[in-house]
Amino acid sequence: MKEYNEEYIACFSEDKYKNILQDNNVLNLLIPLINKYTNKYDGNCKIDGEDIIFKESLDHYILKQLQENPSFINTVEMRNYAEFIARIYRENSIEVNTNVVLKNEKYRNLIIDKYLKDRKQSLNMDYNFQKNNAILKNIFEKMERNYTITQQEVDFAAEFIAKSRNKNLEENKIFLKYVFGQMKNTDLKFSCRIQDAVLSYLPFYYSNNLVSNTRYTLCDTYQGRELNGPGFSCGPVVVFNKNYFQNVNLKSIEDSNKERLVSGNDITFFMIVAFHEITHSLQMINAKSTVLNDSGLGYIFHSILTKDLNDYSYNHNSDIIEIEANKQGWDECRNFYSIFYSGPDKETLNRNCYVNSITSKLRRLFSSKKDSKDNYYSYEEYDMNNLSSILIKNPKYIEEYPMLREIFSENGQFKLDFLLNNDLYTNENCMMVLDNFFLTNGVTSMSKYLDRNKLSDDKISHLITNINYYILRRLDARDDLNYVIRHKSFGQYRHIKELSEEKAQEIGNYHYKKGLEAYKKAIPLLEKIKKLYSKESYYVDDTIKRINRAINKNNSNNSELQAMIDELNINNDLLSKPIKKM
Repeated sequence: MKEYNEEYIACFSEDKYKNILQDNNVLNLLIPLINKYTNKYDGNCKIDGEDIIFKESLDHYILKQLQENPSFINTVEMRNYAEFIARIYRENSIEVNTNVVLKNEKYRNLIIDKYLKDRKQSLNMDYNFQKNNAILKNIFEKMERNYTITQQEVDFAAEFIAKSRNKNLEENKIFLKYVFGQMKNTDLKFSCRIQDAVLSYLPFYYSNNLVSNTRYTLCDTYQGRELNGPGFSCGPVVVFNKNYFQNVNLKSIEDSNKERLVSGNDITFFMIVAFHEITHSLQMINAKSTVLNDSGLGYIFHSILTKDLNDYSYNHNSDIIEIEANKQGWDECRNFYSIFYSGPDKETLNRNCYVNSITSKLRRLFSSKKDSKDNYYSYEEYDMNNLSSILIKNPKYIEEYPMLREIFSENGQFKLDFLLNNDLYTNENCMMVLDNFFLTNGVTSMSKYLDRNKLSDDKISHLITNINYYILRRLDARDDLNYVIRHKSFGQYRHIKELSEEKAQEIGNYHYKKGLEAYKKAIPLLEKIKKLYSKESYYVDDTIKRINRAINKNNSNNSELQAMIDELNINNDLLSKPIKKM
């Protein structure tokens, strides 16, 4: 059975492994790595995350060679690796229980017999392997029974879990339930080792298994880059600043009272950052797919706009990938806490995560972006208008990102067929940008398209459904906004300093107005559909009724909005009865 992880190995080229292991001065090259690895949790030791990831990948590379070619045990590479790993083991005996090579009894014995036999008595690998297992078993039994344990014991168990990276360990769940249950009732510190253990399990727990091979690492730098914030994602690796979370408060959930966290000091901040960053890893993975997906498309939009407009720093909080990462992060937190968290405030924490998820979803609707001249636009308008202009000028991006070919022609023009072939409303990220762009810029083109082409029932159905849900999403925004206001403050957003009921009404009216404007533009198109496709009359009528119900439900005293409704009543031949007066 293959026990190594191919994706871990692929983080570095095989030439790198070979060149280091075949070098006569290999230990001179690797001794700094030994020191960094064995002192990973020492606050006084500067650690680069790439070193930690490389060491782990090296272990998997060696295991692969041994499993695929038994004679590899006789190579210079293996001899040098044996010396390297023996030095790490002498510094930290738990290596024998966590290293993918050493914890395999067959390969451990081969290494001892071939290279370490003369030092077997001093190394005592087999003895320490059994001894550590016994200690770990005792610790996990104490955790399961809620017995008192020491900081040294919980740190020892945490280091075992963190370095093992084994999703099938039963001890993972015992450990997590202890940390998020009993441990918060003690004076034990949420140490670097415990943080590392919690992080190591999250890729396996995350709802999308595409990120199961993503690796978290605690460090000070990554590839020489200083870590100023709590962490960042760089694809298969999520980097966490080991100095940022030194004083995490396990007993507090105060940080769950804000949807968009830029700083914090309790366990909720730690967890939302973790899930937020791994969502970025998922976005990067999805962006490489040739199959259209909403998350990956959002990351492609982000990549192109950031590269060409260089606006990420001042539009960060409204960037499409950040909004998704926050929403998904809170959803993942809620699911995680439902299993592992215990305490009298669990219901409050669960509700806060839920409200934060809704808040993130709403932020898609009312977030704004600014251009280089400080002019503000809705993020949907900003993203799609800029992207469309960039693609027309630089259609090379359509070749670079195959997913774009389904949406844009070779010369960068939006394909109306895309709208006719997909139910965009089922997505909440990039597709919202696309249907907004259509109802802002593409209705006239679609009307002409209908005159020239006979469409299938399915295509017409997709078109009606997308029009329906886009308009309803705008009209219903005010209700969703009021729901959030009833539960918490929205005051952390730069363009909403204090969201009073009056301010909430203003924002809600803005989106309500957008819905009415989209409805006004869509009516001639709906009339044409009903005329050309009589079989779809029922669906057009149903759409009109649903939109009118939403308008009536959300009515408020606003003269501008009433004037728009009056105009709709006069000009809309499809209305079976007038929309009610406010």
